[in-house]
Amino acid sequence: MEKMSKLALVPLIMLGVLACRDCIMDRLNRGCPSCGPVLCRMERCLWGGSSRAKCTRRCDCKGGKPKLSDCNKCMSKCKCSCVA
Repeated sequence: MEKMSKLALVPLIMLGVLACRDCIMDRLNRGCPSCGPVLCRMERCLWGGSSRAKCTRRCDCKGGKPKLSDCNKCMSKCKCSCVA
């Protein structure tokens, strides 16, 4: 029974991930185009498996190194509510 309830959560989690991805893409394209490069780096960092703390502390994924203050401004200005 417990295994069955865990399996039932998988579709809900996937739906939340897809909704969050759509939200981020919408913010990149329409809401905050100036923050696009920073948000893309954060997206790659977070979805690449790095911890949230590492991504927000370093703000440098795959060689791009904007200032941490730039990341913080963009993340607070352009954030999405990604709660499933």
